[in-house]
Amino acid sequence: KNKPFCHWSELPICTNFWGGHKCLLEENSFVRIEHEEILQPYSSDPRFYADGQKCAFSSPEKVKQSLVHFLALKADQRKAISASAKKHFSIRFGSTQASRRMKERVAEIEKNYAP
Repeated sequence: KNKPFCHWSELPICTNFWGGHKCLLEENSFVRIEHEEILQPYSSDPRFYADGQKCAFSSPEKVKQSLVHFLALKADQRKAISASAKKHFSIRFGSTQASRRMKERVAEIEKNYAP
């Protein structure tokens, strides 16, 4: 069976749908926190910062709205959201896919960097 490397908590996810989250999730597999794109206000490591870089900012009010929405969901709705997220994540990032990508990367390194 196609299992992800990590244990799945089977809890619904509340997040914005921006950047890396778009790769990890799909519509209707999480509770969306609305956001706006703003200029990155800081970086914990200046080596990873570029002028004009943007980030997703969710105001406290938007976070609150999403959490209130989440709390209003019925148990079967929360379970369906979680199952959808798990299925999507497993298809893209399960052990089979990760193993294939690791083997491809090792082969590429051996080809390009072998002495």
